[in-house]
Amino acid sequence: MEQLKPYRTPIAVAGATVVVVLALMLAFVLPEGHKLSALDAQRQTLALQERVLQADIVALQHDKAQQVSNCGTLGHVLQEVPPALDEGQFVLDVGALAQHSGAPSIPSLTWGASTSGAGVDSVAVTLTLAGTFGQVMSFVRGLDGASFPRLFTVSTFTVGAAGSVPGSGAGSSGALTNPVVVGKSLPSPSAPGYQVSLAGHIYYAPTLHDVCAGLKTAA
Repeated sequence: MEQLKPYRTPIAVAGATVVVVLALMLAFVLPEGHKLSALDAQRQTLALQERVLQADIVALQHDKAQQVSNCGTLGHVLQEVPPALDEGQFVLDVGALAQHSGAPSIPSLTWGASTSGAGVDSVAVTLTLAGTFGQVMSFVRGLDGASFPRLFTVSTFTVGAAGSVPGSGAGSSGALTNPVVVGKSLPSPSAPGYQVSLAGHIYYAPTLHDVCAGLKTAA
């Protein structure tokens, strides 16, 4: 033991130093390590939340695109089958089509009976237009074209010499005093004196509304 006396003080100092270092580690290093672990866990949580948010954004973008498509389809349907009959607008649409077809006059319209259905009502209409063969046929094709907004379904269709088309509707034989087809050829488009008569229906849906109107306003 006498031999160790000179080393007691250095040993004591070294021991105290070790204790101090251990105390510092317990006081600072280990808590900092826990903080780093907690920060890493938060980073992982945030990364997961970011991936979830990105997936939500993609889903919302898809829903918005689908909504735009659905609203576009609804808008087209509301043009073809509006909530109100609006006879005046239909007359204007028919007149515009006749003018675009080059006909010398607007068609005559005869309104018939209305029929109520499951959410969609229909009204019978007969259209009669005179002009060249090309003009009356252009008018007929235009009724089914993209430029004509209303849905018009044709029940009977007759073409003949002007003034010779018989009355259309139920029970009409559709016989013509002047046939359109002679042999295997059609008349020249510029051949004058033809008349077309179409009996059919237009439609309107009182219960159909533009549910996209509020979304458009909000956007």
